[in-house]
Order: sequence, then structure tokens, then C-alpha cells
Amino acid sequence: HVPRAPAAASDPAQGPFAPPLRPSPAARVLAAPPPRPEASMQVPPALKPVLSYIKRAEELDADTSNPNSATVAFFCRSYAVQRALELRQEGATGDDVTNFLVTLMGRLEADKATVPNSTPEAGQPIMEEFARSVFKKADDEDRAGVADKGTARTFYAAGSFLDTLQQFGELSPEVAQMKKYAKWKAGEIITAIRDGRPIQPGGFEDTSGVDVDAGGAAGVVPVVAAEPLPPPAAAPGGVSALDSLIPQAPTGLPPIAQAPPPAAAASAPPPAFTAPPPAAAPAPGQGG
Repeated sequence: HVPRAPAAASDPAQGPFAPPLRPSPAARVLAAPPPRPEASMQVPPALKPVLSYIKRAEELDADTSNPNSATVAFFCRSYAVQRALELRQEGATGDDVTNFLVTLMGRLEADKATVPNSTPEAGQPIMEEFARSVFKKADDEDRAGVADKGTARTFYAAGSFLDTLQQFGELSPEVAQMKKYAKWKAGEIITAIRDGRPIQPGGFEDTSGVDVDAGGAAGVVPVVAAEPLPPPAAAPGGVSALDSLIPQAPTGLPPIAQAPPPAAAASAPPPAFTAPPPAAAPAPGQGG
């Protein structure tokens, strides 16, 4: 007979009903993934020119329909860093600028591990194809005569995507012209809507532009010529639509009484010249 060991005292911290072990706070910190920056970034006022690239990246973060969305968003942020550093060299300083750059560069480093085609060699053709497709979507809507405020935003987004191609080198003349036209056309559509006039497809030359994100202005450059616009349609009565906008004199009023012309003064012939009678000769025997 082997004697049994005495039963151990019941320990509430052990046994089937014991609470699960929890890692220490230090262990939890080491096991946690690195913190990811906020999805929406506040762009400092001094770095306002990079706002559109951050917005495009954040829009693409939510897009799961395109397999290249993550790559395009990555290079939008990459170009935003490049532009922010340039602006910093030009005088944009402050703690908010520094914090923005540190956060954005940290985001890029974190994304490199998960974003496909994050090298410039792999990303450049993807970015150009994507930018051209966005431009074509807006241009097709415009030339089909169905442009609206959404078309203006698409044109402006295309201009921003075409901007980002500058991080890969100098733009070709075609892409540079496409970029400037996209920004001008965005402003042209917004201006037409604001002024209550029809949106004319195409364009003649780039004279102004509006940043539909932040209210900024685009450059001033010549762009592709469009076909001449048709003459204004005739309004009822044979008057052109343009002429119908010009105020006309009211009709149906009584005619203004015409004053008679001033009477001409009676003309009389000048009096005839009458010579004075000759002096009478003195009688004989009279005189001095």
C-alpha cells in the first residue's frame, strides 16, 4: 500500500475555474502592431499646395474596386512628401509642418511592406495609366454634353494625378498639356455653373482655373483648340438668342408729339438806296 500525498489546498488561481492568464502591459506593447497614422491628415496652412494629393490618397484608401488603388494612393503621398519638402525649403516652417512631414513619412514607410509595386520603376506606368483613365472619363462626359460639378471634380482629380507623375521625372509635352487642360476645364465648368451659363464642351485656351478642393487658382497656358462653337440659336421672331438678351425699347406707347419747326423770319428785300436831292442853286442877286 502506497500512501497518498495529502491533497493540496484549494487555490482559486488554479484549476479549471482559474481566470485566463493576461500578459503584462509590457508584453502587450511588444506584441501590438506598430501604430498607424490617422486615416485623415490635417494639412498645415503653409503646406496647402499638397492638400489635393492627400485628399486623392484618402479617397483611394476607401476604394476596393481597383486593384491599383493602394499603389496610386502610395505615390500620391510620396509626391506630397516631395512637394512638402520643397515648400519647407522655400520657407514653410513650424511645428505643424514638421509633425505633418514626420507622420506622412512614417505612413509611407509602414505602407512599403504591404503596398504592391511601391518602387518607382513599377509604380510609374501604373500611375500614368490611372491618371489618363481619370482624365478620359471626365473628357468623355464633357464632350458628350453631360458635364456637371462631378465632371469638374473628376477633371481636377485627373490634374492632381498627372501632377504626381513629376516625381518620376520631367513630364512629356503631351502629359504636361493634359494636366494643365484638366485643371483649366475644372475651373471652366465650375465658373459656368456659378454664372448660370451653359457648359460648352471642349475649350479654346487656358485662361483661368479653380481648385475645387481649396479654392486655389491654376496656371495660365494655351491648350488644345476645340471646334468652333455654332452660332446662337434663333429665338422666336427671328431674333438671335444673344440679341434677345439686349433690352429693347418698349412698344405700344403713344408717339411723342413733334414740336413744329421754328417759323422762319419773313425776309424783306433791303430798302433801295435813295440819293439825297441836289442842293438848290442860289438865286441871282442873292448871296454874299
